[in-house]
Amino acid sequence: MGNRRLYRATGINLKVTPLGEADRIVTILTDEYGLVRAVAPGARKQKTQLGGNTELFAINELVLVEGRSLDRISQADRVQSLPYLRSSLTRLTVAQYWAEVVLYQALSDQPQRELFLLLVEHLERLERSSSDASALPLLVHGLYHLLAIAGIAPQVRPCSDCPGTHEWSFSPDGGGVACHHCIGSQRPMQRAILTSSTRAVLKLLPRPQLPDGIVSTGAGDLHLSENRDLQKQGVPELKAWRTVERLLRKSLHYHFDRDIQSAQLVDDCFADAIAAQFDANAVACEPNSLARERVPKRVAEAGGGLYG
Repeated sequence: MGNRRLYRATGINLKVTPLGEADRIVTILTDEYGLVRAVAPGARKQKTQLGGNTELFAINELVLVEGRSLDRISQADRVQSLPYLRSSLTRLTVAQYWAEVVLYQALSDQPQRELFLLLVEHLERLERSSSDASALPLLVHGLYHLLAIAGIAPQVRPCSDCPGTHEWSFSPDGGGVACHHCIGSQRPMQRAILTSSTRAVLKLLPRPQLPDGIVSTGAGDLHLSENRDLQKQGVPELKAWRTVERLLRKSLHYHFDRDIQSAQLVDDCFADAIAAQFDANAVACEPNSLARERVPKRVAEAGGGLYG
């Protein structure tokens, strides 16, 4: 950071670890200087101004003092908080997932304005989401945008110069989506055949925003009639979003050669919602008397989960 001894920055806390008996080390994505690791002295004490401002995903105007290995936070004034992220384990898991990805791709000692604004925008959308089920499409959408800003987003649309085909595949080391002919000639190490629902999700990802019908309902937490109506409108099911998250996760691992620790919680967080939607589709094809018998039981099971 040159000869700066005292400097100001706007940043969001991405990682917090304890230091000694009363301090914290905070990893911050700043608009002006990229990633900064700084000590927050006395932040773990009960009565301290820095305490609440060093929580995860707090956005602060900071005054920092440059140090040899770690800088020191001299002042932190909260400019924005996202309290609902911490009120739900599902939302918190999604936010931590994005934070891990940002920590892998962000640079230090360089402005990271685009990345900073992109992360804050997606966190705000997650904060405003109407249900935990809608967090899964938001996770996948934000994850793709983070990969795109890093220049490593996979191709999500089929080859433009290939003859029409109904079979498409996804390969992390092959660059993403390709037709059966092209991906066969590339001979990638990994390959997954795509269903029509998965292809529909992939086509949505480059959009600046997801359609309102997906975010407002999450394609989950629906009555049977609502679920069928959304399918007629072309709204992909949660299972397809989970599949695409796993495909993007493989792309992340291919480029960074690291696992996303928070990703291991994703399947658990959304398991009940996906199972409930799957049962809802099955019940819709059964006799009415049997459907009335099964729905309350399944809803009770889904609502009693650890992450409900």
